[in-house]
Parts: sequence; structure tokens; C-alpha cells
Amino acid sequence: MKTLFTNQRVTLFAALLCAITLSASAEEVKKEYHREMVPTDNSTLTVINKFGSVVTETWDRNNIVIDVTVKIEHPSADRARKLLEMITVEFTEAGGNLKAETVFSKDFSSISWKGSSNNFSISYIIKMPARVNLDVSNRYGNIVLDEHSGYTVVNVKYGDLTVNKLTRGNNKPLNTIILAYGKATAYELGWAEINARYVGMLSIERAQALLLDSKYSKVSVGEVSSLVTDSKYDGYSVGAANNIVAMGGYTDFKFKRVNRKLEVETKYGNLTVDVIPAEFESVNVKAGYCAVKLGIAPGACYRLDARTSYGSLKMDDSNFAPDRRIQGNTSTEMAGRVGNCANPRSEVVINTSYGSVRID
Repeated sequence: MKTLFTNQRVTLFAALLCAITLSASAEEVKKEYHREMVPTDNSTLTVINKFGSVVTETWDRNNIVIDVTVKIEHPSADRARKLLEMITVEFTEAGGNLKAETVFSKDFSSISWKGSSNNFSISYIIKMPARVNLDVSNRYGNIVLDEHSGYTVVNVKYGDLTVNKLTRGNNKPLNTIILAYGKATAYELGWAEINARYVGMLSIERAQALLLDSKYSKVSVGEVSSLVTDSKYDGYSVGAANNIVAMGGYTDFKFKRVNRKLEVETKYGNLTVDVIPAEFESVNVKAGYCAVKLGIAPGACYRLDARTSYGSLKMDDSNFAPDRRIQGNTSTEMAGRVGNCANPRSEVVINTSYGSVRID
């Protein structure tokens, strides 16, 4: 009994010590900012932040409301308060435009944040009309955007991006998204220009037109009308598209369905198109050191002009009416009509070296 009582006291003491330690390691101080503005028809809201989150909520009111919370956690309450004084949010209003920027004092960068109990964040919650133009950048933190119809520029580095809807169409300048060292999910985009570097996954469910410049990234697009991309060292997966123009290097392109036009120039990668329907307009592929597979519908009728060197070309030629067919030691040329029609409207042009081509 005495031993049991002693063990209980030791356990209770340890629990109390743990509680004291946790309390001492979690001194938190914070300050809050609030700003409102009535926008004009051409107003732009600019937000520049670091080390926190930016979240927008669109509403029907003709009013912009910004709430910012700056939070510091540090074992020393006095130290936490001093650190809090080194972070400010500056608001600038001019010409119907509003700018909110997180500013750190020059001494803040020298502070060590190696301890597990040290933490700080600057979080923005913004309520605004969807039509207001938005220019938002964030480093070392996430951005979450609601539905926006105005001109939108997003720049996020070392953080993740989530977009509900950007509905702006083919109006210059196009909506612009810049991503680096993070992930991004967009549920619906109108017309957008995207720059992606080292993005673990860029997922777009639906878009009208995309201009993509990407490197060292993974890109997944569910449905898009037109995609133009310049890609290096990427992996692309596209569900359905009407038109695709792609430049690639060391990139794997996987397209499930391309309805009208496909134009690809690539090296050191792979190109696979599962379905190209009979009504397609044109396919133009120039590739080197690549495996190319084109799933053209069996009922399609088209003009074929294919050249390969140091590679292979395989196709069902039972419906092929050749104008030219040359089989050399290291090259193959095939030109003519594929399908049962007199005057094909569709065209397939292929020029490859050091790779295989298969037309199913």
C-alpha cells in the first residue's frame, strides 16, 4: 500500500510538472488590426504578407473589410511583447485603391526561432465584393481565395494556394498565378496565366484557357478548353481538352482526350493521348528521345505525314492509302490517306527521332 501511495504521488508530481512546463512554454500575445473601405468600380486591393495566411470571402456588400491578427508565442511573455512590437500592418489608401502590407522591423530577422515553443503568425481575413481587383502575395504561408470576377494576381511562395473560382474571361491582362515550393488547388478558372516552379501538385478541376509555364512540378487538369504550356522536368495529366499546344523537355505528358487540335514539341519524355475522336482537326508532333502513343478513333479519316529516324512507327495500315512509303535502315517515311473518305479534313503530322511512335 505504501509503495502504491508513493507511486501515485510521483505520478501526480510528474503531471503537475508537465502542466507547469506546458504553461511556461506557451506565452501568447497578439494584436489585431481592422480596416474598412468602400471601393469604386476600378478599385484594387493589394495585400503583401509573410509568415501567415490570407483568406478572402466575397459578399454582396459594397465594402472591403480587412481583419488582421498578429500572434506571438514565446516562453518569455516580455520577449513575446517585444517581438510583437517589431511587426506592424500598414494600410495605404489612395485613388480608390487600398494596400495592406505586413512590415517587420530590421531587428526581427536576427531573432532565433529554433525552439519548439516559439511561434508567430500574421493572419488576414478579408471580406470584399467579387468584382474588386485583387493583388495578393504571401510567403511562408497559405492563400485561400473565394470567388472573384475582377482582375486577380496571386503570388505564393513556400505555401499552398486554394482557389474556389476566378471567373474573369479573355480580358487583358489575364488573371495571373505565380507558385513556388508548395501545392495549389483551383476548382474553377476562366482564363489564367500560371507560372509554377517546384510545385508538388497543381490541381485544376476546370478551366476555360490556361497559359502555363512550369518547371519541376506536377500538373493535373480535369477539363480545359485550351491549354498552352511550356514545361521542363514536369509530369502532366489532363482529362479532357479541346486544344493543346505544348513545349516540353524531360516531361511526361498524359492526355486522356483531345477533341480538336494537338501540337506538341518535346524531348526526353513521353507523350500519351488515350482518345482523339474522329472529328479532330489536326495533330502535329515533333519529338526526340520520346515514346509517342496516339489513340486516334478507328473511324477517323485524315491525311498522314510521318517521319521517324532511329525509331519505330507502328499503326494499323489496313485503311492506309499511301502516297509515299519509304522504309530505310534508320528511318521511315509514310504519307497518304488514312480512312474511308476521298478528301480528309483532318491532318496528322509526325516527326520524331530516337523514339517510338504508335497510332492505335
